[in-house]
Amino acid sequence: MSINNPGNGYTLIAASGSLTAATSNDLIFEQRGNKINRRGKSDNDD
Repeated sequence: MSINNPGNGYTLIAASGSLTAATSNDLIFEQRGNKINRRGKSDNDD
């Protein structure tokens, strides 16, 4: 698991495997460096 940035808000959830496979894959594939581009939100929508 490459998601290891404690500030991204998804670390524990993704690492625990509690998300569905599709959602987990989306989070990983949409990761840009240490920032995750959440689906439905723009890069600047924090």
